[in-house]
Amino acid sequence: MERQTVPISPALQAGAEKYRLKSAWRETGYCPIGIVFDRTPATPEKFPFATWRISADWMEKGAFIEMMTPKETPKAVSLSISSHPESTRESENEKLARDPVKGAMFLHPNGARRLTGVRVTAPSSDSLPPSAPYLTDHGLIKFEVGNRWLLDVTLDEGKQGATKNLEPDLPMVIHY
Repeated sequence: MERQTVPISPALQAGAEKYRLKSAWRETGYCPIGIVFDRTPATPEKFPFATWRISADWMEKGAFIEMMTPKETPKAVSLSISSHPESTRESENEKLARDPVKGAMFLHPNGARRLTGVRVTAPSSDSLPPSAPYLTDHGLIKFEVGNRWLLDVTLDEGKQGATKNLEPDLPMVIHY
């Protein structure tokens, strides 16, 4: 297979290299998992751990992604939160879902509708950022240490009783 290349601006070189290393997770040990949270009214203005912000040309003016994984731990699971309030997005999505044409994007063929559980397994405790206990304590996600990277997702509390294991292509298991 021929490798494709695209031009990358100098300002985005570091991010592109990190993405390449994460894509080769089996060889590099970098975590292939990234989770982005939405802000809610309960989201604090400042977290009890260090964060840093990323902004890009494609984002709306003033928008950013707040990274909850320190730059100093590039191999760790990537955790972040968007700058947009979830309440705005939720109401926009509810309106879209009622539209007979545009609402189709919310209808997954497997019938699942809601994300109800997320668990990340890391190969070592140092693969988890300082934000991990905070997110677990707030009931947003579970973390554990195991023998490999794995993202375990549950949709609709698993009411259909179905499980799809995407390994070895992706370190992910989906229950719905």
